[in-house]
Amino acid sequence: MNVLRMWRYRLLRLCCALLWISAVSNAYSQEPKAILAEVMQQYTDSTFLSFDLKFTVSYLESRDQVFDSLHGSFALAGSKYAYQLDGTSAVSDGTTAMILFNEDKLMYLSKPATPGLSVGPVTLIDSAMWKNGFQHWELGQTDDGSEYILKCSLPDGARCRKVTLIIDKKKRLIRHAQYEMLSEQLVGEATPMILFTAGQRYSLVNVRFSNYSRTLINTSLFDLGRYFRKSATGYAVTEEFDNFQLFLGSTNL
Repeated sequence: MNVLRMWRYRLLRLCCALLWISAVSNAYSQEPKAILAEVMQQYTDSTFLSFDLKFTVSYLESRDQVFDSLHGSFALAGSKYAYQLDGTSAVSDGTTAMILFNEDKLMYLSKPATPGLSVGPVTLIDSAMWKNGFQHWELGQTDDGSEYILKCSLPDGARCRKVTLIIDKKKRLIRHAQYEMLSEQLVGEATPMILFTAGQRYSLVNVRFSNYSRTLINTSLFDLGRYFRKSATGYAVTEEFDNFQLFLGSTNL
């Protein structure tokens, strides 16, 4: 993959992780802690939950200057998940995870980081990124009282120094999440900082959620048999994806 696609893949992985940042928070205040626990329960214990989402990344100093975005949909059912974000899609049945890079015609198979747990794409989180922070949350609400506003800040220099979550009070679902991230975290060590100008140390990642649903329409949504087959000699793509190259990220699939 070229530099721009490497950047977008890293952004995609980070965006998936950011969806569940509250899963590893340890709020001292009982009320924010209870709210976050109830929110996480909606995503991890649900029989089925789907939603659309839009990510935008902008410079912190000029928030209206969006330099990249991702659009797509997510579906969760316990430890199973499926998502599609622009040219990348993924499916996990709880024991095997598959990512499709449609533009590059690549299929990547691996073991979920925590197989069997009802965490969905939380397995993409680099837990060390969050475990030492996000302990002091401020709780507020919107003017009409229909949504909670949860904020947490860390000292300058932290990988993610500020998080703001807008949560539907009644449904306990996230409507909007905003993160101030070190720009280098979005790009990664192996990718040049070509997307950032001098002095843009922090970037702003916004995630907006919409069209929540608990109705499963496609019963084969989490069926990996559509993509590949396993035999005694190994793995092979199905006819539908015969123009994809298959790579294994785990030796014990």
